[in-house]
Amino acid sequence: MKKRVLSVLLCLAMAVGMLPTMALAGESDTETVFPYTYATENDETAEKVSHPLVAPNSKYEGSRRNDGVVDYIRNGQIAANGGYGDDSGCRGQSYSWSAMAYGDWIYTGLLYNALGQTVQMMDSGLGHKFDPELLPAILNTIYNGDYFIEEEDGKEPGGALVKINTKTGQVVPLMSKTAGEYRVNDNVSFRNAVEYNGKFYFCGSVDHAPQIWQVDPKTDECKMVYGMDISEFREGFRQHISAGIRGMCVYEDELIVSCVMKNKDGIFAPQICSTTDPEKGFTVIATQDDLFGYPAFHFSDSIYGGSIWEIVEFNNKLYVSICTGTPDNMPDENTMQSFAIVCGKKDDSTGKWTWTPVVGDTENDLAKYTFGIDPERTCSGAGVLTVYKDHLYIGEYNDEEIALMQVMFNLDCGFMNENLKQSVNLYRMNTDEDIELVVGDPTDMFPEGGSSGIGSGFGHNENQYIWRMTVHNGKLYCGTFDTSSLLEPIGQFSNGDLALWEPVQWNRLFNYIRELLKLTWDKYGTLPIAEMGSEAQIREDIRELFAFFDSTSLAAISDDDTVLPGAGIDAEYDLLADLFGSLPASCFEDGTHADAAMIEALSETFAEDDDAAFYDRIDNDLNGADDVLDDMGVYPDYVDDLESNLEAMQKLAASMKELIQLVKKIVVTAQYMSVAERGCDVYVTEDGVNFETITIDGFGDPFNHGLRVFAETDSGLGFGTANPFYGTQWWLIREDNKPEKPDPEKPTEYTVTFDGNGGEPSQSTMTTTNKKLAKLPKADRGGKYEFDGWYTEKTGGDEITTETVFKSDTTVYAHWTKVSSGSSGGSGSHSSSTYPIIVEDAKNGEVTSSHKYASAGTTVTLTVDPAAGYTLGNLTAYTSNKVDLKLTDKGEGKYTFTMPASKVFVASVFNPVNGRFVDVPSGSYFEEAVNWAVANGITTGTSATTFDPDGICTRAQAVTFLWRAAGSPAPKSTVMPFVDVPADSYYYDAVLWAMELGITKGTSDTAFSPNATCSRAQIVTFLWRANGSPAVGGSVTFSDVAADAYYVTAVIWAEKNGITGGIGGGLFGSNNHCTRAQIVTFLYRTTK
Repeated sequence: MKKRVLSVLLCLAMAVGMLPTMALAGESDTETVFPYTYATENDETAEKVSHPLVAPNSKYEGSRRNDGVVDYIRNGQIAANGGYGDDSGCRGQSYSWSAMAYGDWIYTGLLYNALGQTVQMMDSGLGHKFDPELLPAILNTIYNGDYFIEEEDGKEPGGALVKINTKTGQVVPLMSKTAGEYRVNDNVSFRNAVEYNGKFYFCGSVDHAPQIWQVDPKTDECKMVYGMDISEFREGFRQHISAGIRGMCVYEDELIVSCVMKNKDGIFAPQICSTTDPEKGFTVIATQDDLFGYPAFHFSDSIYGGSIWEIVEFNNKLYVSICTGTPDNMPDENTMQSFAIVCGKKDDSTGKWTWTPVVGDTENDLAKYTFGIDPERTCSGAGVLTVYKDHLYIGEYNDEEIALMQVMFNLDCGFMNENLKQSVNLYRMNTDEDIELVVGDPTDMFPEGGSSGIGSGFGHNENQYIWRMTVHNGKLYCGTFDTSSLLEPIGQFSNGDLALWEPVQWNRLFNYIRELLKLTWDKYGTLPIAEMGSEAQIREDIRELFAFFDSTSLAAISDDDTVLPGAGIDAEYDLLADLFGSLPASCFEDGTHADAAMIEALSETFAEDDDAAFYDRIDNDLNGADDVLDDMGVYPDYVDDLESNLEAMQKLAASMKELIQLVKKIVVTAQYMSVAERGCDVYVTEDGVNFETITIDGFGDPFNHGLRVFAETDSGLGFGTANPFYGTQWWLIREDNKPEKPDPEKPTEYTVTFDGNGGEPSQSTMTTTNKKLAKLPKADRGGKYEFDGWYTEKTGGDEITTETVFKSDTTVYAHWTKVSSGSSGGSGSHSSSTYPIIVEDAKNGEVTSSHKYASAGTTVTLTVDPAAGYTLGNLTAYTSNKVDLKLTDKGEGKYTFTMPASKVFVASVFNPVNGRFVDVPSGSYFEEAVNWAVANGITTGTSATTFDPDGICTRAQAVTFLWRAAGSPAPKSTVMPFVDVPADSYYYDAVLWAMELGITKGTSDTAFSPNATCSRAQIVTFLWRANGSPAVGGSVTFSDVAADAYYVTAVIWAEKNGITGGIGGGLFGSNNHCTRAQIVTFLYRTTK
């Protein structure tokens, strides 16, 4: 084992040493238009609609095929009308970076050569120098040619804006350097898109200058409406500023964008802008100061200066996700400060915006939550935002750019390992800005974990970014960024992929190694290449060289190469330290003493490795052995005089000693990769909590490392991938492919006409959505009148709100109050001596007023009607000038006040009745048990006001509940046999305690499976064992419990002691998931 590890480490040492300027960091048999399909995990069918005649790549095949949506026809050109080539895809189109849909067409912005642009930015923007000639050869060697570096002819077609027909697969370029009606000089890279007033707006860069382009899908006319020119962008670039346009959304009738551009003082700075006519310009509504100085916008900052990451409208407000990490506020060397979220509210009367932090600096800015929401979550550089069913969903994005930069340029996996350790969470926030963990591991802040019962990264550590979310047909879809595809050069040694390699892959790798070494020799005069052996011998040599990376390589290895039970990565560290720490410090000193020490140390260390390739070359008994690395021509020809090569050996040994720390980190990364499934994940939920899996392997293509964008077409939901290896792809789940899941019938919608009733509405008509209006227009009648709202009649009638359900095309009317004294305001207006009473909407209850208008001195009665389980918390009546009115409690939910000579507003707050959890109904079978569990510190609920009684209990939660019910005793043992129970996990002591008492033995000798769901059979077995496994007589009465089931005695005991009576119908429900309500009830009943 020692010689195997040393062989590979020497290869790494040589790879680093050779870089003077940088540190190495199912085909279907049906004859259809779309023959390549993918059976999703939730029993649907996805069709490959980009290059429909080209099969996706597979890790089981050595041959490779190109995609990239468009066709490359050489000489830096893409085809004018493509998408059908059998293997002519433009492999360099890395991402479908943005998308909108119109009918059956997907409009998508393609990002060209994502790695190339990143490396160029690293070089010019961050100062990470690399050899432009060596880098392609190095990357080809590392990735065995799988990662796209450059076109075969050395030309660059650049990115493009194209449209894809989801019924035919036809691709039509709209904007690019060489195809489409709108030609650019160099490149098109649109990263985001939004629909506004029937047109599409794509933002990103054109010819490297940040711009917004308008696209009319009816005519395909494209035109620039906003942005910089290249000279202005370069000015910012020279200041290391990440200038650009990133976030976009629609707020009421305004288009909102975020950007880093010159402000009014001519200084580059982050800002948020709005417009009602993009062609006439934008108005700044938030500056860096308004956003509390949070946006980090230099290339050295988090996510290369991600700045204002995303913007969405939620609850009639704007919520802004901001990247905040800079080199100055890094919590430690492996993390950047996490994201912030700021809320903006517009004053309709003045048009001014007020900004408050929701997630950010809790001490100085009084944010409700700290950076990244949870103080234990330190890796999330940005938050991805989507609104779904009255909640704002927040997906984490670990800072992979910096992590990958460290791997590429420093061969340092430390930053990456911290990300892999935490993976990513999914949160959701309600309209009161209370945040709940939906997907994620338990922490002190969320001790029960996510309400979905799924761990961070949806249970997969390699998921480092919830890259994109969308809502389609009433469901929330989530797509991920999977790092295992990008880390395959490390993962292949531990995940078994090398064993699947075909001869063509081994041959390709050898040729890349040969090219790299030749290029290095030509440039630097080192590492001459020996004559190569036969192809078969080459393959065998490489197999032998890397043979040590098998399924056991991540456990400790004993002297006889057997796996030591229960040993983990620390033992591997000890092995490596033993190998390299044995070289005495004297070996690295100057002079003859060091020479002698080096000869002695190397001779002793490598004497036993008589067949290790390199050491045979430097052993005192050099016989020119035909070993593996010598045949490969990797090592230079040393002369027989060992002492004359001491300087080279000394440098090599020093490099090895430095590499040991890096290799330790690489081994940790390899451990994560050993269980990773390459390819992005996609999940879907109908209720926002319980998720189904669509794919965990990139639709069967391991090179689809990310789900970058969705598109809702008339044909179905489209999925655009990130594939920097062989080109982006588009997949479609066609609506008619959904088995027995027909689309719900869409409700008939109506047109609402707004009659100004003497004034002018801001919009004359609107169309309902689900028979309601998403918003209401404003109206104006000059300074002498105040707009009171929209009503069903010119005089009187019912007020129209966003909750009004329309049953036909309807005309509604403005009502007015004359603000000056004098005569009546005309038809439909109220007397100048009467004033409106505006009752604001409230959650969990309703307040009604006896009057909609009243004159000064009138007694107005307010009636309070709380929802079930709630009571009135606060009731306020106040004037336009914010003067509170005196309320008199008349009992039975009625309050009165005296009407002043002004408009009155009524606001109310309703709180849960007597209990902390609104989802624990009074009189429910589990109410008493939940109260007992909270009082005894067994659970604190899933949020301040929710217990989630129907949530599924995991194995980790189950043993923790048991442990806390027992008084949280300290375990006697400190040796954890389960590799999936981290030492810092909230359930660590509980698992040790449960193991000591024989409550659980884990799911295997080395696995506990903390995130696996618990069945009712498992729960009663845990309880029975926790109570000493008492003997019971009699037989089981439940028909679904077999007499020989492992849990039969536990079930009999539980039934006899009144702990459970089954689920009804003579059934126990052995395999049913145990809910949180059931487990606390079981626990509570054991105490009675």
